[in-house]
Amino acid sequence: MFEILVDVPQLTAELLSDLSARNIGVELSHFALPENLAPQHLDKKVSQYAALLKDFKGDKTAHGAFYDLNIVSREPKIRQVCFERMVESLVIADSLGMKEVVFHTNYKAAANDKDWQRRWLGMQVDYWGRIAEIAAEHGQVCLLENTTEPSPDYLFYIADQLRHESIKICLDTGHTRCFTNTNIGLGDWAAGLGDYLACIHLHTNRGTKDEHLAFNHPEGVLDFAPFFGYLEKMPARPKIVIEVKTRADYEASYQGLRAMYS
Repeated sequence: MFEILVDVPQLTAELLSDLSARNIGVELSHFALPENLAPQHLDKKVSQYAALLKDFKGDKTAHGAFYDLNIVSREPKIRQVCFERMVESLVIADSLGMKEVVFHTNYKAAANDKDWQRRWLGMQVDYWGRIAEIAAEHGQVCLLENTTEPSPDYLFYIADQLRHESIKICLDTGHTRCFTNTNIGLGDWAAGLGDYLACIHLHTNRGTKDEHLAFNHPEGVLDFAPFFGYLEKMPARPKIVIEVKTRADYEASYQGLRAMYS
């Protein structure tokens, strides 16, 4: 069986009690949103959530800041803001007892410009090397998530160049289809990320929008059979985060996983 978590934007005692009863962990995305990082409210909210999580025995991870953060910008002031926001994400996660934080690399294509790709990859390696050293000080791991990358090669290259214990990869299944047109199968995505694959954001879509539907939704376009077959053979199975938008899709995902692995 895989370790299962669910992505949630808000925490309540009732929610955590329900997850505990099902032996499900939590990935908190609340502090990924810039509107939730306003300094006049931030410390109070972090303290409230820390109190709620104090007795929670399930696994806990966080989604770090990502909106409008271009870490390969030519403008150094923009890069500095990105760095400060992501370090803030690590600090908040540490305050909540979370040792894994998901971040986006925010790839943007540039008309297949090979010079651009080389520059992008080089700046990514340099940036995440700096972040990794800070994460390591707190015993944390940064999980780099695919968004519009057309293949697993991009994230694999970053992780493989660094080979740092605080850098791993999160594969977002839905993003492989709605944001790309390469039609690389999920099994090939997982294989292409190799042993750096440590986390899955599990959802599907109809092929055109990032809908975050249950992975077993009848209109989903992704084939999960070879994907799960590959994951089962991995020496260290990645954790699975159910990342959907509705209670119905959460239930469908949870029951679908239970049916496969109970």
